[in-house]
Amino acid sequence: MENILKVKNKILDSKNTGRETPLFQAAKENDMKSLMQLIGDESTDPLEKGAFGERVLHVAALYNNHEILIALLDAYPFLINYPMECETYKGEYALSFAACIGNEEILQLLVESGAPLHAQDKQGNTVFHMLVLHPNKMMACKMYDFLISLISKEKVPYLENIANKQGFTPLKLAAHEGNPKMFEYFIGKKRRTVWTFGPVISSLYDLTGIDTWDDQKSVMDIICTSKNKAALHLLELTPLKELLHHKWTRFGHKYFLLWTVLSVVYTLIFTACCVYRPINPAIKNSENATIKIMKKINEAYSMSDDFVRMAGEITIVLGAFLILLIEVRSLKYHL
Repeated sequence: MENILKVKNKILDSKNTGRETPLFQAAKENDMKSLMQLIGDESTDPLEKGAFGERVLHVAALYNNHEILIALLDAYPFLINYPMECETYKGEYALSFAACIGNEEILQLLVESGAPLHAQDKQGNTVFHMLVLHPNKMMACKMYDFLISLISKEKVPYLENIANKQGFTPLKLAAHEGNPKMFEYFIGKKRRTVWTFGPVISSLYDLTGIDTWDDQKSVMDIICTSKNKAALHLLELTPLKELLHHKWTRFGHKYFLLWTVLSVVYTLIFTACCVYRPINPAIKNSENATIKIMKKINEAYSMSDDFVRMAGEITIVLGAFLILLIEVRSLKYHL
């Protein structure tokens, strides 16, 4: 949405400096008479680009000029597949402009004209991701519902499972951004009411993409590893709160207790090996100081007690390697 506002400001600047072409000016000012003359002129280049690499179709969508958009699509239907070509905003399509502006007529026209709903911008975001990032959450939810209503039910799951370059679907992006309004909207779509009795409601939730069981980059994992405080507040929402409680009571507390016990035992073994390390009897250096010298390797394991200490030392080394492997795996997983 921020990018779209920048484009709009840039187009306004181009008008003030006199660098605007007649085609762009007609599209922006909703001048149908001038536009039809330009369309009929063979010298008109429908693929000309503006200051941000936008096409004339982007301009018409940006300024909510419905009739202009229809005329452009009738004359140049291929424009619907052209994104912006400026490096900063490469990939952004007219469909995203219409959705973020909130113009249902233009959005419907673009969808019915074959606008690519799966098209991704430079960050890998589709129009659905753009609505998640929209600052006006109420309008974004309304436009999301409207957009979904224009698509067949069979196609919706495929479009909603497209991930951007960060690996986020629209649902996961809402979790990453700590966007409670959009997140509750997505969760509401996953809820199925089983029965109701007065104020009591029994519901089932589809946990696909939410639970960590079948997804290495699930919503739960995104939220629990996020540094965004707003994202952590999502754990108070249903069904995340219930899911987290279930995981803790079934598995989490057992895993925690196991690692606590192992850590204590490891620390005790390490401490014991240090206390009973092989050293020669104390040599008095002065009245107030003594010097203790480590035994040589052939002397360090000469007694039966030394082999008990050696078992502890082996345990410490193996434990250190195990901890290192776990930490490296965890670091690689979260990068």
